[in-house]
Amino acid sequence: LASLNLARADTPMGSFLAVDMMGRTSDDRIWAVGNVTNPAANVPASIGAGSMTGGAVNAALVGWDFDRSVSP
Repeated sequence: LASLNLARADTPMGSFLAVDMMGRTSDDRIWAVGNVTNPAANVPASIGAGSMTGGAVNAALVGWDFDRSVSP
């Protein structure tokens, strides 16, 4: 992940990817969940975060497709 130059969040457990509440990183086209964003994430927490982030990714894709379809 280092080569992507994404913003990081320093925690007492180390440095992890910084994400917003929907899992989006500092790059508009990269989302992340689980242990790369939260050192304490267990399987159920990662499943929940993945489900919410999946919805956010779908919404972004729909938005991008719409924007492309109406642009000249």
